[in-house]
Amino acid sequence: MITNHIKAVVNNVVTDPDYINTKGDSISTRVIVPKGYSRVKYEVGSFQEYLRHYKLKPYGSKIINYDNSEYFAQDWHDAILEVPVPSNGLQQCADALMRIRSEYLWEKNKKDKIGFNFTSGHYCSWIKYAEGFRPKIKGNS
Repeated sequence: MITNHIKAVVNNVVTDPDYINTKGDSISTRVIVPKGYSRVKYEVGSFQEYLRHYKLKPYGSKIINYDNSEYFAQDWHDAILEVPVPSNGLQQCADALMRIRSEYLWEKNKKDKIGFNFTSGHYCSWIKYAEGFRPKIKGNS
């Protein structure tokens, strides 16, 4: 004999608070700080502040792959940085970060600080590049 026994009725449901402001257009305005917490303070004009206020795509924008297809996990993000991608789509994560860092230094008139290491470990500065320096690749070197 099968009987159905009700043990209890749920009257209240606990939900996670929403820490996203869908109208926010930067990390500082999109992500809401929980009560009892505060944001780390950074020096005005610092790279950290630059990133915190970097423009975001509108909430709900889709992540688009290099081939113009939609990324399979559209529910894994709450924000996308507004970084224009070249028409050939060849800008990966590290490329985007190097670009953002370079744009920040350019805007701060710190062009002499722009430079990055190649995967070989060799450093290439913007100053040398602007002077015509170009790496020569031989095999994997």
